[in-house]
Amino acid sequence: MATAPDPAKERQIRLSFAIFFALISAFLVWAAVRQFVFTLSGPATTATVTGCEDYVVNNHVDVTCSGYWTIDGKQQHGTVIGVDYPDVGKTVNVRIHQGAAYSPSLLSPIVLLLVSLTMTGLTVFAFSTLRTGRAQARR
Repeated sequence: MATAPDPAKERQIRLSFAIFFALISAFLVWAAVRQFVFTLSGPATTATVTGCEDYVVNNHVDVTCSGYWTIDGKQQHGTVIGVDYPDVGKTVNVRIHQGAAYSPSLLSPIVLLLVSLTMTGLTVFAFSTLRTGRAQARR
C-alpha cells in the first residue's frame, strides 16, 4: 500500500530547487553584466593577435589567444578575449581590463542574459509551486 508523500518533505525539496535556480540566475546575471562592462568600458586601443592555443578542461576544448597592445605609450602583452584562430596576425579593437584585452563582442553577454532569464523563469516557477504545494497540502 502506497503512503501519501510528506508535504513538508516535498516543500523542502521545492525550496531547495528554487534556491538553486535563484543562485544560478544571480551568477549568470553577474557574469553577463561583467562581460558588458569589460566589453564596453575601459581604455580603448587596438591589439595585434599573435597566436592562439587550444586547451582542454573537463573534455571541453577552448581557445586562448594572446597579443600585444599599447596603453599610455607602453606596450603590453597578454590574453586577448573574444578572438579566435582566424584573427591571428590581425589588429582588432579592444578594451583593456585587469591586464587583458577584450574584443567588443556582445554575443556572450546577450547569451548569458538569455540563459539567466530562463533560469529566472524557472526560479519564479519553483517558488510559485511552493505556494500551490502549500495550498494543496491544506486541502
